[in-house]
Amino acid sequence: MRVWLVAAYEMVIVAGECSPLPIVIVIVVAIVVAGLDKAYITEDTIMQINVKAGVEDLPDQGGEVYATGKNGLGQLGDGTQSDRNSPVRVMAGHNVAQAAAGQYHTVFVTSGGEVYATGNNWEGELGDGTRTTRNSPVRVMAGHDVAQAAAGFWHTVFVTSGGEVYATGNNGIGQLGDGTRTTWYSPVRVMAGHDVAQAAAGSWHTVFVTSGGEVYATGQNGLGQLGDGTQSDRNSPVRVMAGHDVAQAAAGYSHTVFVTSGGEVYTTGYNGHGELGDGTQSDRNSPVRVMAGHDVAQAAAGYSHTVFVTSGAENNHIQHATSKHR
Repeated sequence: MRVWLVAAYEMVIVAGECSPLPIVIVIVVAIVVAGLDKAYITEDTIMQINVKAGVEDLPDQGGEVYATGKNGLGQLGDGTQSDRNSPVRVMAGHNVAQAAAGQYHTVFVTSGGEVYATGNNWEGELGDGTRTTRNSPVRVMAGHDVAQAAAGFWHTVFVTSGGEVYATGNNGIGQLGDGTRTTWYSPVRVMAGHDVAQAAAGSWHTVFVTSGGEVYATGQNGLGQLGDGTQSDRNSPVRVMAGHDVAQAAAGYSHTVFVTSGGEVYTTGYNGHGELGDGTQSDRNSPVRVMAGHDVAQAAAGYSHTVFVTSGAENNHIQHATSKHR
């Protein structure tokens, strides 16, 4: 069974400091799969994690969605604003392939490329052209075949099956990547001219991975989370990880993780809790190699921790080596 698990955290400011509290977990049961197995974890508290695995050609056996946790702004999408201690069924009647959870909002992508969004909409993060908070999912991005969505604190990014990217919501630090700092209540086209395969949304920054393995990053960069060698915020995406064929990126609160097609991992940004995994607590403005010696297939970035999942090939190699020495 493939399970996409997405968790988001709110920030509570106490005496000038921020601390995370869990908001919502969304579980999407999609299709039977097998494959990715070993996981490595470094530090602290989950903000967003997507765990998936292996075989892509098995028949669809799910697409149901269940959500639990804080719901004061309708972020669970069950038509209420009641917090839930156990998962409740949402998006009934839709075959959902992926979900993304922001700080107070949630986005669902169906197997047919439709998108529905629910929850807080003060900054236009739902992308429905309003600032109206929703207790039930509303259709957005109509007319587009969306393959993936990524949710930041107050912004959302949509990647279509054709590699186009649209972004909506708060843009105060350039996290939408449209060259401005204008907040948008409806999705605007960004990354034009690039065939984007995946997007990752951090708190206030966004990372785009193209089908050719190039990486572009935009938004907040005060702790080096963009990985461009500076601490300068960006309003437009800048090229990072040049010379590497990147397959996936994950964005945490103030750090970013890149996984190459060859299974290498690089991390950049804030490292006060060891979330970069380089054996230090030193912040980095440029990506540093971590998890050397492991064939990593996927990474997930939390508020201040990171998880790495190795490929089945590595596990098979380890099992083979072990059996030889029995």
